[in-house]
Amino acid sequence: MTNKRLDFLFQRFLHREVTAAEKEELMDLVADDRNEQQVNVLLEESWNKHDFSGNFLTAEESDQLLTDITMAKEPAAMVRPIKIWYRYAVAASLIIFLSVGAYLLTYRGSKDQVMKQPVASLEKGINKAILTLANGKKIDLNGAKSGELVKEAGLKIYKDKQGRLTYVVQGGDSDATQSVSYNTTETPRGGQWHLILADGTNVWLNAASSIRYPIRFAGGERNVELSGEAYFEVAKNKDMPFIVKTDYTTIKVLGTHFNVNAYGGGAETKTTLLEGTVQTANSSSTMLLKPGQQSITKNSTSDIQVKNVNTYESVAWKNGYFIFHNDNIKTIMDQLVRWYDIDVSYQGDVMQKSFDGTYSNSKDITELLNALEQTGTIHFKMKGRRVVVMP
Repeated sequence: MTNKRLDFLFQRFLHREVTAAEKEELMDLVADDRNEQQVNVLLEESWNKHDFSGNFLTAEESDQLLTDITMAKEPAAMVRPIKIWYRYAVAASLIIFLSVGAYLLTYRGSKDQVMKQPVASLEKGINKAILTLANGKKIDLNGAKSGELVKEAGLKIYKDKQGRLTYVVQGGDSDATQSVSYNTTETPRGGQWHLILADGTNVWLNAASSIRYPIRFAGGERNVELSGEAYFEVAKNKDMPFIVKTDYTTIKVLGTHFNVNAYGGGAETKTTLLEGTVQTANSSSTMLLKPGQQSITKNSTSDIQVKNVNTYESVAWKNGYFIFHNDNIKTIMDQLVRWYDIDVSYQGDVMQKSFDGTYSNSKDITELLNALEQTGTIHFKMKGRRVVVMP
């Protein structure tokens, strides 16, 4: 009965039909550890079935909204429900963004869009990348037909029907005495790509990123080099650790799921663990991560910071979304630059405000900018591929 009741209350909450008494009951059910798995399932199903994206709040409005949503009848009971929602690392921002969507549909639906649509829409990101072989030959993966791209002794590289770049080593394990050749897959601004390495490891490469890797793995380690951002699902091999190297960080795993963000010329590397165990290290420190944790390495310090995070935010790009949580406008625009291949300039003091929101990256950039403008704290001018940000 509890499962059915939780599902019923959750659906009423999503559709803004929940009463004050039902909301309080829902909070109590969510607080019960025995219901944690079902709560996460409900959240994930709702995220997949409904598009709640397209709305933004300032961080201050979001904090107040979350307080309003979770407040019980007596003010003294307010603190506990807020902590309940936040302690679900996987679900926390989903609750915020689902609530933000409902709030704006209710209270901001009649607000006119401020920014006018440009004459021509800008192309959003698509699957496109360049493969550079060991001999220097370049292959446009987006333009290449499905099928075999490269064939040499013991190796075949092909583009499968799903558009993935796939490496297949033939004839069993690699010969450790054989010289190792490297390939590089690079995405431009506005491009992403999915590749499967010779050991079966899946790599999703975000826009403006590159990964260098051996065409076959040999020896005691599986080493790759990353610039930009990628999500890894590493094939398990206890005898051959998988190692990702960025400018200032080394990530070592045996088999796990994790995201690495190393944009910015190596100034900062963020490693977010979704499953398994990851070891991150720089020149002077080493840290072990547990699922739901993120390490931050900066080249200006020797320390590695570790914090608990919502992993949905870190891999939103792979799932087709931008998720912003307490982000300033430059952090937001940096992502739009990579995905929509735009140039951005700033006028006036625009860095003080922070924003919460989620948005599908399949939509036109003008829709996203309009949604940001509806907060009333930021404005944009567009001319061609240039966007000017103003207070």
